[in-house]
Amino acid sequence: MKAIILTLETQQPLLATSFQGDPNSDVSYSYIPGSMIRGAVIRRYMQQNELATLKLTDEKVQRLFFDANSTRYLNAYLLSQEKKRTLPLPLSWFKDKEAELKENSSIAVYDFSIYRSDEPETPKSLGEYFWVKERGVIKLYKEKRRINIHNFRDRQKGRSTKNQGEIFRYDAIDAGQTFQSVILCQDEEVEILQNLLAESNICLEVVKVLDTDIANDK
Repeated sequence: MKAIILTLETQQPLLATSFQGDPNSDVSYSYIPGSMIRGAVIRRYMQQNELATLKLTDEKVQRLFFDANSTRYLNAYLLSQEKKRTLPLPLSWFKDKEAELKENSSIAVYDFSIYRSDEPETPKSLGEYFWVKERGVIKLYKEKRRINIHNFRDRQKGRSTKNQGEIFRYDAIDAGQTFQSVILCQDEEVEILQNLLAESNICLEVVKVLDTDIANDK
């Protein structure tokens, strides 16, 4: 298989909606889902081919977008300072409850998937971070977010009314951050996907990968 590596920078706040919060609140994932990237590529494919609808029974369409054995769109995670794609923290990683995560400092981390006799008495989850190993050290990264509040207003009166005063809250990924995704595909799909992505303001790189290297990646 070949891997098309996409480096993406958020030009404005991005709302990749997850199923969190109440009906008046939209909370974004901390990453850009592969399904969202696939949707953007599908839209470009339809534009280039002047299609009003996508023919799902078409063999080419199935290979490009819906057959995981042919093409896979992996999530875009934060890019590290050394330009490496990070990954979500394993749920089995814990720290001592009293240990504080601070910038440019280190703490002891315990992997509960491996039995260790020196596990802390009061373990606590590390939280939602991304990680990467750089120069022999595990480094943690956290995405920046932006919260916007919107007050529903009457269009004619230009203000909220007694019956139209709902408040909506949007928790999005902030602008100015760099993420990296991977599209795994067969050799015959590489040129097609490159042409679909050529007009986008993204950085592309194509490399050859082994199936064993990406079997558990998401």
